[in-house]
Amino acid sequence: MHHTVINVNRSINSSLFHFTDQLFSSIHISRLAVSMYNVAIYDSI
Repeated sequence: MHHTVINVNRSINSSLFHFTDQLFSSIHISRLAVSMYNVAIYDSI
């Protein structure tokens, strides 16, 4: 029984880690897009 709980915790932790990893990468991509967008605006002015 105890062993099963440990396995469940591990899978939850790994999925949480994967989720936060995806979240951070999407935040990074959107920041990159915003900065490129700002540069494009400054170039056109």
